[in-house]
Amino acid sequence: MRQTIHKNQNMKSKLLSIIIPAYNVEFFLTKAVTSLSFFLNNEKVEIFIINDGSTDDTELIGHQLSNQFSNITVVTQENMGLSAARNVGLKQVNGTYTYFYDGDDFLNSVYLKDIFMILEQTSVDILSFGYAQVDDDGTELNRHLFKDDSFYISLSKADYIHAIIGGGTDPVAGYLPTKIIRTSLIRTLRFRQMNYEDMPFVFELLENENIHSILYLNRVVYNYVQRKDSITHSITYTNLSDKLLSLWLVNNSLNKMGVSKKVLCLNNERMLIQALWVSSLNIKFVRSRLVASNANRLLRMLFSFSGSTRRISLYLRLKTFYYLIINVLLRFIYFR
Repeated sequence: MRQTIHKNQNMKSKLLSIIIPAYNVEFFLTKAVTSLSFFLNNEKVEIFIINDGSTDDTELIGHQLSNQFSNITVVTQENMGLSAARNVGLKQVNGTYTYFYDGDDFLNSVYLKDIFMILEQTSVDILSFGYAQVDDDGTELNRHLFKDDSFYISLSKADYIHAIIGGGTDPVAGYLPTKIIRTSLIRTLRFRQMNYEDMPFVFELLENENIHSILYLNRVVYNYVQRKDSITHSITYTNLSDKLLSLWLVNNSLNKMGVSKKVLCLNNERMLIQALWVSSLNIKFVRSRLVASNANRLLRMLFSFSGSTRRISLYLRLKTFYYLIINVLLRFIYFR
């Protein structure tokens, strides 16, 4: 793999390392980086822009930002995908903490001093924060926070897992850009070459028994821009397959950790809904035999669960039964 590095900073240990994978984000990268405000030109912070073989002016803009801010390093590699770009960044970090940030989103800068103070003055292992989903022009679509008015909240690992698995409008997301993590906890972890990789990575992290302190900054810090042309919004064989794989991996981690029955039930419900969603999209658009087979493998496992809990509506139970049959039938008719 060919790789070029344009460095600005020294190799001394830092408080925080920020990794920004960047692929064809020429229209968004400047806003993403400048929203880091307090972290820019900060000698205790290092920032890596990983240009993943962009074909637009992303690399040029990255170098312009590196010339403007003393603690930005640009790493350019051949296009290998988001996971590979994050892995390259992870090999470079010298910070006590690591933040995986996206090059087409932005932060609410007003809270960055508070984040810096928490990292500097506490022994937190994972610092999470609230987020909002916004449209392309930055208009807020929804926000995810605890109803508690506290500025920050201490969570047990069990409560943290429950909050993530709860999904929906819950305040804690599986998205990595809503978390800053102690680097020693992820030093040996690597991202799998797949889409929807955040949740499996987060739950592999949570398997670590050395996580003792989790804090949640109860303010909207991260703005997650909903772009129609994003990787995870496209309906492809790869995306549908990776969504199913992500569900299996998270489920495996939960079983390894021996979480409560309540959390397992929440996760089963989440898997059931998403497996039905994958089945529907596969039938309408992709028509892959392998996706149908893998979806049915998951649905068969969840079918008994759907009939044994009151949480699952009759509609979802009937829909599960329907797709179990349809996936089998259509595999023999016209699926590739």
